Amino acid sequence: MLQSLKKYTRRHRGGILVTAAIGGGSYLIGRYAAGKIRDHQQHANSKETLRRLFQQNQNDCVFTVLSLLPTLGEQIFKEINVETCWQKLQRSRKLEKQQSDDDDKDQEGILDKETKYLLWEEIKEKSFIRTFTSIYSVTLLILLMQIQLNILGRCNRYEWSAGTRSEPTLHLQQSPSIDPQTEDVYLGACWWLLHRGWRLCYQQVKEAVDETLKSVSLKRLINYKDAKVITQQLRRHIEWDSDGALSESIRSWMLPQDLDGTRELLDKTGVGDDFPRLSSIKLRSLLDETRAYINSDAFSHVLNSCLDQAFGVFYRHAFAEPLVDDNQAATKKTTLANLLPGVSRQAHLVISGNEYLNEFVYSKELEAFSAIIYTQNAID
Repeated sequence: MLQSLKKYTRRHRGGILVTAAIGGGSYLIGRYAAGKIRDHQQHANSKETLRRLFQQNQNDCVFTVLSLLPTLGEQIFKEINVETCWQKLQRSRKLEKQQSDDDDKDQEGILDKETKYLLWEEIKEKSFIRTFTSIYSVTLLILLMQIQLNILGRCNRYEWSAGTRSEPTLHLQQSPSIDPQTEDVYLGACWWLLHRGWRLCYQQVKEAVDETLKSVSLKRLINYKDAKVITQQLRRHIEWDSDGALSESIRSWMLPQDLDGTRELLDKTGVGDDFPRLSSIKLRSLLDETRAYINSDAFSHVLNSCLDQAFGVFYRHAFAEPLVDDNQAATKKTTLANLLPGVSRQAHLVISGNEYLNEFVYSKELEAFSAIIYTQNAID
């Protein structure tokens, strides 16, 4: 997929400029996402045209997400800094090797046994917390942008085809057109996930890790099956309520569910006293429709599918490489401590938008979900 994105970039070099800016109480993803939507709208009088416009919309989503990942990653890596812990351990080991028999045993920088143990426990906790927080945050960001861009793509397509159809959009029946300012503010709603939602995710992941891994010894021998069981236990704690339904808190990571959170979001996205009343009504309608999709059973199914695929990549890199032999036999064992570098490293791969993004961004389940949004009432 990344190769196809490179070819796309070369063909549209002049049109691919994504700007993310935060300042003065406003948050703009930039004109890329909204502009590309408007630029690619043509008369949708045939299924072939609809299919082409839909695919272009999905490509726009990929580029928009890639432009936002640095903002997300910077905060996660600053808040959950595993590298500092590793550096302390490495420095202590280096000093121990350099130390002669006559040197002072209390030389600064050399850690005692208890301090090392506590540092290893911190690494265990932070490694899982950071990687899981990254996986959930990036997956939800992709789903949010898919919902938003396909809603906008559909609404703008109706405006272009208004002369050939009698039915307007489902939720914007009085005025299907959306002005550029409203588009920018609506797309800026991802501010919540990028600056508040991921922190709510972090807290829930931390609780799961504390409860699940606190009693697991760093010296415990683990095989591939054991590692998957630990991951599945963490996922159940994070994703599901006691009755087996998707945790309601996950939806609050994507968009605020209370009045105070909504007010903060609107303030950060530039909705002030000078924002036109009609635009405010349209914006509220767009946000309500977005929440409706997030609260749907279809969303729960697609989210679970995307997470299954993302954690499949996690299994391959963090566990299969050290625990599965060349004959694909999962017979190897190693300590939990030996798995932590690989677990910690996955967060960087997730935020880079590499294999993890490629794994499910064009999956059948996500494409079908996006198609439902984009083609709603499109073809009789």
